[in-house]
Amino acid sequence: EGRIHFINEYALRFFGYDADEITGRSVVGTIVPENESTGRDLAVMMEDICARPDRYATNENENIKKDGTRVWVSWSNRALIDQTGAVKEIICVGNDITRLKKAEEAAHESEERYRALCNSSINMIYMHDLNGNFIDANESGLKLVGYTLDEFKTLSFRDILSPEQEQVALERTARVAASGEPDKAVEFRLRTKSGEDKYIEVNASLLRRDGKPCGILGIARDITLSRTAETAMRESEEKFSTAFRKSPLLTAINTIEENRFIDVNDRFLEVTGFQREEVIGKTVAELNRISKCRQKKI
Repeated sequence: EGRIHFINEYALRFFGYDADEITGRSVVGTIVPENESTGRDLAVMMEDICARPDRYATNENENIKKDGTRVWVSWSNRALIDQTGAVKEIICVGNDITRLKKAEEAAHESEERYRALCNSSINMIYMHDLNGNFIDANESGLKLVGYTLDEFKTLSFRDILSPEQEQVALERTARVAASGEPDKAVEFRLRTKSGEDKYIEVNASLLRRDGKPCGILGIARDITLSRTAETAMRESEEKFSTAFRKSPLLTAINTIEENRFIDVNDRFLEVTGFQREEVIGKTVAELNRISKCRQKKI
């Protein structure tokens, strides 16, 4: 229903609320305005996110602080599914892209303002032609890849991307040039001058000269740290899963509300004689009744 169940400390400070002021309230009317300054109906968008979260793995929209300040946030959304397969909650992780949006708008006004704003951005802002040859980059971008501006202007996709990634970048460039539509939240792995791998999330827009497509304006966010954290978390989950499955002790994971089994390890199945599909979703009492029929007791 679009109500906020949890909001972290950073978000509270960012939006200007105390936890008891916002927890339990709808996102629309608190941190999401009913209508965006672009004219988009955000109340309708939020209803759609709740109904079809898989369509909004990433999205960006205008948000609003408690004092009325409008800000832009890039959101990553993930649905939490209950045991019946229904969406229970949606986890939303946001990044403030207000400065990025302002940089994008100003870039169209004048080259001088574009350069000043680009160099103040923490994100990589760059341009390349339709063949993947780089034309320009801001200071943050040059710092990320480790090249000087003169060096960067001699490079193309193949110098910083693997052959597979180069092909993806060329295909997406052609798609933007043909459609005129921006390409949003595309992830690439690039090689820096020192040979280090960096992960970036790119938003690409078409540049025109005399009305004709001539290149791409890209805005890339460095997501290396988050990718590293995801990898570490995945490895930890795999280690936990292995330890859980192979533990010599009978081990189970149960729900808090009804104490129903979510998962059990191999030792549990060996001792009780049940199959995993027989256990999942049942309570201990239900298993005991089944066990009595088989002349066994947990």
